[in-house]
Amino acid sequence: MITLQQRHYNAQKRNDLRSRKLPPEIVKGDWDAAQKNAKKYKSIFGKDFVEIKNDDDLASLDKKANSLYSKLLGWSTSFPKNKLALQWKEAELIAKQGYAAQRSKTLGLKEHK
Repeated sequence: MITLQQRHYNAQKRNDLRSRKLPPEIVKGDWDAAQKNAKKYKSIFGKDFVEIKNDDDLASLDKKANSLYSKLLGWSTSFPKNKLALQWKEAELIAKQGYAAQRSKTLGLKEHK
């Protein structure tokens, strides 16, 4: 899980620079919700959670992007091992098997085992 974070002040400042602005109270509500969600995601994903602070200068962001790239390479070769991720994977595999069986039945195909 990757999340981009910025200070509330910067979120409001960037909103003010846009041609289509949101009311400040909507920006604040969305910012608050993002902070709350980031805490939940961090507890779920553990070491597989990466937070990038988007308040830095360009050189700092480049350094963070390079670090993130190496982490992504590691993620792409293995599945997370935490309990919630494994439960999600199992549920998706079961759903996929059920879908395949239903699809075969609907199309009148023999199921491969």
